[in-house]
Amino acid sequence: MMATIKKLMKSFLGTIVLLVIIVGMAAWGIEDIFRGNLGGSMVEAGSRSLSADALDRRVENVLRNLNDTSEKPLNKNEAVDQGIVDQVFAIEVSKVAHLGYANQIGAIPPDDKIIEQLEANSSFANPLTGEFDLNTYTQVLNQNRLSPSIYEEQLKDDISLGYIRSAATSAITSPELLTALQASYFGETRELSYFMLAEDETIARPAPTEEELTAFYDENKDIFKQPERRAIDLLKLSNQDFISQVVVTDDEVQKIYDATKAQRFSAPDTRTIETLTFTDREVARTAFGFLAGGRSADSITTVISSSTQTGERDILSNELAAEALFGQGRNVGALFGPIENADGNWDIQQVTDIQSGEVYPLESVSDVIRDELSRERAEVLFFEGLTSLDNAIGAGFSLDEIASELGVMVMSFEPVDANGFTANGTSMTGLLQAQDAFQSAFEYGQGELGDRYDSDEAIYLAVTRNITPEVTPLLSDIREEVMAYYINRTSGEALRERAEEIEAQVLSGAVTFAESAENANAVIESLTPPISRLTAEQSGLPSNALAGIFAAQEGDILMFPTRLGDQILMLQMNRINRPATDSLGEFETAAAASIVQSLEQDVQAAIESEIRTRMDLRTNDSAFAAYKTSIMTEQ
Repeated sequence: MMATIKKLMKSFLGTIVLLVIIVGMAAWGIEDIFRGNLGGSMVEAGSRSLSADALDRRVENVLRNLNDTSEKPLNKNEAVDQGIVDQVFAIEVSKVAHLGYANQIGAIPPDDKIIEQLEANSSFANPLTGEFDLNTYTQVLNQNRLSPSIYEEQLKDDISLGYIRSAATSAITSPELLTALQASYFGETRELSYFMLAEDETIARPAPTEEELTAFYDENKDIFKQPERRAIDLLKLSNQDFISQVVVTDDEVQKIYDATKAQRFSAPDTRTIETLTFTDREVARTAFGFLAGGRSADSITTVISSSTQTGERDILSNELAAEALFGQGRNVGALFGPIENADGNWDIQQVTDIQSGEVYPLESVSDVIRDELSRERAEVLFFEGLTSLDNAIGAGFSLDEIASELGVMVMSFEPVDANGFTANGTSMTGLLQAQDAFQSAFEYGQGELGDRYDSDEAIYLAVTRNITPEVTPLLSDIREEVMAYYINRTSGEALRERAEEIEAQVLSGAVTFAESAENANAVIESLTPPISRLTAEQSGLPSNALAGIFAAQEGDILMFPTRLGDQILMLQMNRINRPATDSLGEFETAAAASIVQSLEQDVQAAIESEIRTRMDLRTNDSAFAAYKTSIMTEQ
């Protein structure tokens, strides 16, 4: 590149070309020349854009919310693999388009709307007063890794999006004709008869001849192929491995008991709560200030009534009040309010007396204290052991040498496939818990140490002890298995043939559906009452049958094999009942809601397409691909 530039500089034409390039850099920015017309943005629509940093914050927020309720934490790498990052990006692209349009038409919420939203959020309320508190607000945002400016900007965007979306759909109603049609659709019921057709002596096939069995084996060798299996050694390191190295003395237990018995090892205290009632909020707020300053309730002349109650925390139904008056560190004099009561007056509550609960004796809680201390110290030893583990891995130690260095056992498992199943179908759950460490044992060669996997409970390392290659056993080695498979398959085919024969006989009028059930030694049943599309899920019929039922016509015969294939649900559509006109009213609410939801989705899709076109929405797919690559590289 530099050689080419030097050659250009030696000619007059080359100098002109370079000047054009330099002017372009000055006018558009050097980053724009090499990044495309979006510069550093991933998405642009009007005045709105999305940077890689903003997208990354959105991805982290989504993962944090998912991991709050997930048993197994999800990292960014896994989010890329599972398509979650693509979904977040698609949502953000839509938001940028809508927000660009909102800015263009001035659909921006005023500051007082933002303040109203903040004050309505109970997460930001002061536990004493129940009202918005700036310190609580800042603390909650810090816990969620957000600054007030970023949160308020997101809140403003959410309100703008609400403006756009609600403006497009708020006037949508279900036309009477469509509502009536949908109500008729929902109100239609179907009367059914059914029985289970099972294998019997008329259906079962005899064992195959030697020639039939051999031919079946040759045609279906892939079914009997045994996958590669590996015998795996696994090291599991957790806090539990270090508990035996911990010593907790009686003196230590006594000291912790003495220091914490009032808070931890005693029955809940009971408290007397006095409730003072005032005519309006401002009067109550003034009284609150006097009480907080140390004045007695008796000295407050604006009280219109008062009452007391004594008990444990559950005497208060308002959780904010319970925390303010019973929470840790709340003593006599603690206050809560003002809060409006059912009569339209305003209450202030104050703790006037505390009766401590009974303290549990040391001997009844010593094991709890000893166990907690042991676990805490074992955790310290565990983290110290991680250094030894990393050093041993770095030094090239074998799995047995690492285990000896750490003083833990190596667990050996019999050969399993990549899904953790042995040859006889047993699932090795201990290996599956190792997740990435287990999978890496199938990626590395025999004797090679696999990847370390850190879960919330333990750290795993695995190594393949022995490899059994993929193989198709000889017929002589699996004769009984092939025989059973042959009989099951042919019996299943015979069962289906019998079901089709019954269908043909019933449809031809040769026998009735009830007679065919009797011939099959089955009990015929009917659904009572008839099912509708709104009640189908409660019918008890398998889900795969429900779709077929509502697509069938009167007199149709339907067949649904069970999961194991050894029975077939035989079902006849006896009657389709159209709802009477005067009975449609009971279905109109559900029908109208269904129509409106469908119309709203159609309108939103149409508006989204129109907004994207009008705003000249542009996405930088290369930048998004680079972002995902950077995640994979970081991991």
